[in-house]
Amino acid sequence: MRVADPEWEELQAKPFGAWIPKADLMYRSAELRRMMELGARLDFTRPAEVEVGSNRGRFLAGLCQARRETHFFGLELKRGLCQVAQRRLDRAGLHNGKVINGDARLALPILFGEASLSAIYVLFPDPWWKKRHAKRRLLDESFLTMARWLLCDGGVLVVKSDVGSYIHEVSAALQGDSGYALLPVAEVPGAETWALSTRERHCVEDGLPIYSVCARLVRRWEPGEETGVLREA
Repeated sequence: MRVADPEWEELQAKPFGAWIPKADLMYRSAELRRMMELGARLDFTRPAEVEVGSNRGRFLAGLCQARRETHFFGLELKRGLCQVAQRRLDRAGLHNGKVINGDARLALPILFGEASLSAIYVLFPDPWWKKRHAKRRLLDESFLTMARWLLCDGGVLVVKSDVGSYIHEVSAALQGDSGYALLPVAEVPGAETWALSTRERHCVEDGLPIYSVCARLVRRWEPGEETGVLREA
């Protein structure tokens, strides 16, 4: 039987509390506090940019190489891949990049906070094919709303996938959200310098189509507006 953290309500009262489900606040508090400690040690000039699911760090390294004046962070669930990606950055002397092991839904609001990011990249997220697993998809309404809180004015959200139906759903959700305005990939700052991620390289080699959707923040999330995550998950 799981035991809830008796001080979980203190976490809920933090600025990030509105973006994290109650169950996570109650039962994943150790992970949340680890992220809080890490966030207190992060030293970067805001706004920064984040890649969610950095895998082996190819795309992240390309960002760091092309724009050394900007701080870039990669979030990755698999610890082994975090180590691979960080070594890639370190070998190249890319000190403006850092890879962090953590769940993006928890790490993003804790580590970076309101209006702290100029770009969020989500490349080739798990599509969770089965209907009963659809709720596990990262790019749902609650994530898109949270991104509006995280992005600074004019910040961009970039999504790529080799699953056309997934991109279609994300595009429709963005079009239905008055906080975003879709824009061509070519108009995203620095797009011409992007390196191929590991997954994208494989798609190119196998002749698979690659789909993308990009959106610019035009209206930030405001206090009192529905977050979409205050649930009993």
